[in-house]
Order: sequence, then C-alpha cells, then structure tokens
Amino acid sequence: MAPTRQADTHIQIDGHSNPMHATLDHDAFRTAAEIGEIAVDVEPAIARRFLTSGEYADFRALVREPLKLERFVVNASLILAPVILLTSFWFAWSAFGRWSMIVVPITALLWFIQHGAASVGRPALWFLLLIVGLLLFRDLGQNPSPTYLWLTAFLGAALMSRITYRCASSFLRLLVIRNPEAYSLFLGSGVFVRKCK
Repeated sequence: MAPTRQADTHIQIDGHSNPMHATLDHDAFRTAAEIGEIAVDVEPAIARRFLTSGEYADFRALVREPLKLERFVVNASLILAPVILLTSFWFAWSAFGRWSMIVVPITALLWFIQHGAASVGRPALWFLLLIVGLLLFRDLGQNPSPTYLWLTAFLGAALMSRITYRCASSFLRLLVIRNPEAYSLFLGSGVFVRKCK
C-alpha cells in the first residue's frame, strides 16, 4: 500500500496511522537509543520500500537527507539477489542436465520462501555468511564442479536477499535516531521502540 498524508498531522503508512508529532521528544529518544536504554526495532519490508520504492519519494523528501548511499546499497543488493539466483539456474542445468527441470523450480521456491521470511523480523546473516565463505574458500583457485557452483550461487542469492533487508532496516533505524523528521514519520508505523532490561 502506498503511503499517504492525512491532513497536516498524520501520516498513513501501510494502513497504520502515525501521529506526525510523537509524544517523546526526539532528543530524549536519540539519547536513550544511543546509551542503550531503549531498543529501536524496524520492520524490514517498510524499510526496504522506503529506500527503493517510488511511492515513498515524497517521504524521502520530508526527511531532508539525500540517502544516496543507502539507496544505492539497498537497490544494488535487491537487483543482485535475483541475478545471482538466475546464475544458479544456469549452473543447475550444467550440473544436473535434464534433472535441472526439477532442481530449478525447487531452488526458485526455496529462494522465494526465504526471501519472504527475510522481509519479516530480523534476518539472520551469520550462518549464510559462514557457509558461503567456507564454500568460496574451499575451492578458491580450483576448478570447481557445476554442482558446487550451483550451491554457492543459490546460497549467495539467499544471502544477498537477506543483506537487502538487513541493510534497509539498519539504515532506517539510524535515520530515525538521527533525524527528527524521520522519527516523526515512522515511529509507531514501521519503527517500534521497546525498553531494554
């Protein structure tokens, strides 16, 4: 759902109404976040759409920061993930021959499932980073088999889709902490605060 403005006092993002002027003072919020009194959680799907979607251009203008680097990183990883996945299909054809007609749809289905899971909560990176790193290190400089290349490309595509959402969440979290306008726009609708114990 596209974000919309309701009068001058509310922002509507994905069906959630968010008061434009939050009850917490931004300076107090920033201090509490920086010293660890509160945790700032971000909804990955909203963060990704904010940085990539044309629907959010007006909202990006409201925060008065260019966000060029952030948008480049998220857009690049968003494009690279399916490109790497398509590369894994080619390697599957080389590795499995006609069996690739079964392997490719299963690979695509698994990628879409994990991509959807990455857009919710906090996508884990360390396990996939470790596996892809070990696979790359194992055959570095060798003549790898097509099966090895297929597996590495598939896991690399999964890792890249998780990087997309993790980076988007981190960028929006930092933006909300440092920028009062972003704080007013997103607190309660995409960005949530909880007290640390």
